[in-house]
Amino acid sequence: MYYINKSHYDRYIDLLEEYKAIDKEGNIDNKFGSILYILASSSYLVEDLKQYIKNDINFTMMGMSINNQDDLILIRIMEDLYNNTNFIGIPSIMELPETEFKVVMVAMNIKKFNYTLDSIKYTRPGGRPKKGHWGAIQDCKKKGATQERTASSLGISLSTVKRNWK
Repeated sequence: MYYINKSHYDRYIDLLEEYKAIDKEGNIDNKFGSILYILASSSYLVEDLKQYIKNDINFTMMGMSINNQDDLILIRIMEDLYNNTNFIGIPSIMELPETEFKVVMVAMNIKKFNYTLDSIKYTRPGGRPKKGHWGAIQDCKKKGATQERTASSLGISLSTVKRNWK
């Protein structure tokens, strides 16, 4: 299963447990699991939006608390997955940066298919860690993210972000 980094996986497992989206046999609730996967993809999304998940999910308030277009699209996709609606079209999904696009595709799989805790384990990618974060950092910069948020959402060090911020 695709995770942006180990932190994405850890946040996802924590959210699944916190919101009781796993049954006794380890099956993940398709509807809730799919939106928690998107939410877990970024630490600042969790920090900013978790407050709107109680007995029900307040997608309107989530949308009002976000000021960048890609994150707003992710919230609307979460709403579509949760409510079986179709507000976000394919062109909007196709405009997402590569990482967010991959996250959305996996979330759609979680919604459609039955996943268990055993089937979503994190496995470290083989080979050397990727270099060349410059493009992803510049995308975050264009969206108005701070350096700290960029580091957190990409799962890289703040010093790497600062070095590539120019």
